[in-house]
Amino acid sequence: MVVMVVMGRRDYQGARSNVSILQWICITSACLGVLTAAPSSHAQVRDEAQRLLQEKQERERTDALNRPAPAVSAPSAADDKDTDPAAIPEDATAFDIQHIVLQGDTLLTEAERQVILGPFAGLKMGPRRIDLLLRRVTAAYLQRGYVTTRAYLAPQNLAAGTLEITVVPGAVEAVRLDGQPVTGLARSAFPLAAGDPLRIADLEQAVDQINRLRSQKAEAQILPGQSPGASLIALDNRPDKLWRVSLGTDTYGQSATGKGRARLGAEADNLLGAWEAWSLSHVESRNSQADLFSLSAPFGYGTASYAYARSKSAVPIPGIAISRTESRTHTLAWNHILSRDAGGRTALDAALTLRHSLRWLDALELTPQQQASARLALSRQQRMSIGSVSAELGYTQGLDAFSYDVDLPGLPRTAPHNQFEKWDIALAAMLTLGPDWAWRGNLTAQSARTGLNGADQIFIGGASSVRGFQEGILGGDRGYLFKNELQWTGSLPRSVQANGARLDPFLFHDLGLVRQLASAHDQRLASAGFGLRAAWKFASLDVSWGRPLSAPAGIPREIRAHAALTLQF
Repeated sequence: MVVMVVMGRRDYQGARSNVSILQWICITSACLGVLTAAPSSHAQVRDEAQRLLQEKQERERTDALNRPAPAVSAPSAADDKDTDPAAIPEDATAFDIQHIVLQGDTLLTEAERQVILGPFAGLKMGPRRIDLLLRRVTAAYLQRGYVTTRAYLAPQNLAAGTLEITVVPGAVEAVRLDGQPVTGLARSAFPLAAGDPLRIADLEQAVDQINRLRSQKAEAQILPGQSPGASLIALDNRPDKLWRVSLGTDTYGQSATGKGRARLGAEADNLLGAWEAWSLSHVESRNSQADLFSLSAPFGYGTASYAYARSKSAVPIPGIAISRTESRTHTLAWNHILSRDAGGRTALDAALTLRHSLRWLDALELTPQQQASARLALSRQQRMSIGSVSAELGYTQGLDAFSYDVDLPGLPRTAPHNQFEKWDIALAAMLTLGPDWAWRGNLTAQSARTGLNGADQIFIGGASSVRGFQEGILGGDRGYLFKNELQWTGSLPRSVQANGARLDPFLFHDLGLVRQLASAHDQRLASAGFGLRAAWKFASLDVSWGRPLSAPAGIPREIRAHAALTLQF
């Protein structure tokens, strides 16, 4: 409630209602009086729709870390790069070669050619050195992902002083999915087509785009084609059910709007045949409800997505009034893979967010808020033998566009701004520690030079951040959140786990810090505890008990339980 009153700095310009200015002053003064008279009440009301959207983004990052590398069968390069050509002995059949030519090469740059051919310059070339050169040329293509491009020696007169290496570029002859040609909208996931050079990164990207859908399990093979250098791309897909419905209940609600929540969700994959993902979520508590709709579709190395979130809440101010809020948020985003290799991928994200909020104190309508912002982020996901790690650096700027709200002249730096700048970072790791243990860590942080509106702040407390505290108990313009979890994965036999059963006990330690620029003090939360995740057939349970270790004065420190039960059909 503190945020909702402070955010209304434009409300002093007047109220859009028939209520008199005197009534407005009385209600507002009374609200401020209650708030300032209760310094121990740290809880803030967080927009449930914004929370739904952030939780979905977090699940997508976790799914990307858990997703195995694309299953693509391809040859590997021979490792003889340290062999010195001059140290290889040749017999009397060696020739003085003045020029080496790569005939038919269209894939390597001039600098890359010189790296390969340079060590052979001025050497007598016989069968052994020529064989090494052929292997290095082929390996250069393999290392760059052109796994079917080959180099060979055609009949020629080496006595003329020129060695000509013939390159046959590997090309895609056809792409087939489960034995059928890929046509129509289904081609949107494929950055390669018939006639293109066959590059393994393009094929892995296509498999990744298909398998980002929870129902899909695609694998790819490269098979010989009908013509020299051509290959058939054969994808084998074993999809599960294309739609899913979930029901659930949890204790993740806020104290002001109701701790108990009911959840309903629906997901569908590939309804239009374009490998698109559809999602609809609804969450409801005693005094709030929120909905989230999202749609994403692939375009080769890019993925476009749209999300619409809305929420309603009604929070009583004891003995004074009822504060009601309605918000709507539209987010249009684009993810583009800049590069990918055997170890991972680097991506650039761009997003535009439009947010509209309406607020009332009883029948008094306050000035609506409209905010536009844009975000750019650079991320890297890296796979290792013991797990996966990811890092993301983002920059968000509030826009003066679309006739949305602008900051008033002379607005104090510590007051909430519409035209703001914010940097954020997210680090995540999932590592295997032996056959039965795993560690998961998440660090998120943000910093801003001006005050932020509630939807742009960082919140700590609750099952999704610092467990052992009520949800979103503290918020700030700057801050960080660090979550650690040690999980035992060996409680059930492998044969039982293979049938979909899961029973994973875990220990955790969470800590977070936030700071309002208007305040001179940091506020910290820390907790430790244990929990259990279990799943069997269509049911899953997530429960944890957290003990507060550190908190500002006035915040309860008793052990708190968080629980969520989900049924999925």
